[in-house]
Amino acid sequence: MLRYVQELEKTGAHLQHLLIAAIKLKPSILDSILSQWSVDNEVELSSLLKCTLITRKRDVKMKETGEKWRGLLDYSVLNLGMCHQNDEVRITSLALIAESRKSTATFTGWELKYIVTYLRYNINTQLPSTRQQIMSLMKKILIRFDAGYDTILRNYSKVPDGTKAEYFEQKTQYEEFIVNLRDCIFESLFPGANFSRRVICLETLTLLKPILLKLFSVENNLWTRTEAEAILLCLGDSYESNKKLAASLLAQCAPELMKLSTIEDTERFIQDALALAASVKPADTVTAAYMLETAGYSPVLRDTLLKLRPAKETRTPEYHMIVTVLQQLQAEVEIGKENLLRAAAMAPMHGTLFCLRHLMDKYLFKSPNNQKSSYWKPLVSEIITTCFEVCAIVGPI
Repeated sequence: MLRYVQELEKTGAHLQHLLIAAIKLKPSILDSILSQWSVDNEVELSSLLKCTLITRKRDVKMKETGEKWRGLLDYSVLNLGMCHQNDEVRITSLALIAESRKSTATFTGWELKYIVTYLRYNINTQLPSTRQQIMSLMKKILIRFDAGYDTILRNYSKVPDGTKAEYFEQKTQYEEFIVNLRDCIFESLFPGANFSRRVICLETLTLLKPILLKLFSVENNLWTRTEAEAILLCLGDSYESNKKLAASLLAQCAPELMKLSTIEDTERFIQDALALAASVKPADTVTAAYMLETAGYSPVLRDTLLKLRPAKETRTPEYHMIVTVLQQLQAEVEIGKENLLRAAAMAPMHGTLFCLRHLMDKYLFKSPNNQKSSYWKPLVSEIITTCFEVCAIVGPI
């Protein structure tokens, strides 16, 4: 069977299933396969990696030597699989590193470096299915990383001082991995990066965020100025999913890095968002909604909003934010009543409505405390009335 795999590529593709079934029944035959196969043929390499993955999932113990990864494969085979032209080969190569029957199994120093290098080579993958598989494996890796790091810290604290060297080395390798992975992500999150780079970077950062919070023990100062600027740029992304991820990541950013620490800066930020809300371009209006959400991280938000729209009574910052957007919508409604063509060009209303819905969903519908506050009821009634006015204006069109 191995001879046919080597000679006939098409036949080899069909024989993969037989080989994998054989590995499941008797994992020890992997030694024979490893000794007879080379990596020159794509089908042969794919079969080799899949068979090794089956062995890995079944936690088959092989005699480990410094020449082979986990006693199974030459390191060169994994390095080849990392940047292979076949997507399936690349995915299987990463799966070999990610898969383990023990969720607390630790990574070796070589594996941690491999993961960072792998991401650097594959962060620009274009196929959505391949991108999803990579992110699924990255999630497994980071979950296992988190559990393994806790195990290392626990063992490090328990063992006597004279025997801490091994665990200290592991701890250092794990911490270096997080720094290197973070640097790798932000190297790819540059202005003009394509969709694939942006989505993989933002999704990986989202997975990485709880680990960073644990390692560095910071709540509102997780990102550097350069990193914060890169994430802020993603609020202007063409895809709403990326805007949503960026806004979530900015919750752990120091306000001064987003220019939201003073009333003047926050006012300028909100005014820019409101201007985008009045745009006729749908992408701009979605950006406005997430900018207003980001403005909510400002420590001087309420004072800024009261400066923009003075009020008789002081409520929560969220309340005043919704009032501010509602007043812009009401102003646009008045323009629409006077001249619909002028409203279509200067006050289209749909963007402000989108921002209003977005803020209500975040601050009211998902906040039981706000729902119980009596002063929200008149505001919601006013919003409903204004929405009926919008329908009356645009309905006849």
